[in-house]
Amino acid sequence: GTYAKIGRMVYAGCVFTYPATADASNAVVGGLPVAIENTTGNTWAVTIGFTNASLAFTGHGINNSTAMNFDTLPGVTVTNAQLSGSTLILSITYRTAA
Repeated sequence: GTYAKIGRMVYAGCVFTYPATADASNAVVGGLPVAIENTTGNTWAVTIGFTNASLAFTGHGINNSTAMNFDTLPGVTVTNAQLSGSTLILSITYRTAA
């Protein structure tokens, strides 16, 4: 993936294929270049540019971490098994603490 940090804002994008798994735990993807600000009330949206997963979903950054997770459009958390073997092209914009 690639990213640019301008002041406290980070603009990141990546392409990856989710590993094949039957794990029903919540899907969390780590590895963002800089930790997301720890603040209440902000949701840092993930834009899904492409996926071949068989469900409609969106994502958001997890405060005070370098990770993001995914939810279906009704707001139900996406599991690892639901993304198993899927390719994702996505971007995220978020603010850092410094």
